[in-house]
Amino acid sequence: MPIGEIPRTCKMAEDICYYNTVFRSVEQLKTTRNIQT
Repeated sequence: MPIGEIPRTCKMAEDICYYNTVFRSVEQLKTTRNIQT
C-alpha cells in the first residue's frame, strides 16, 4: 500500500506498526539473499 493511500483516520501507532512490519520484511529479504549468496 503506497504511503499516499494510508487513510488520514489511521492512528499514529498503527502507521508505525505498519512501517515496522514493512521494514522487518525488507530486512528479512536482505538476510535471506545474503544467505543464498
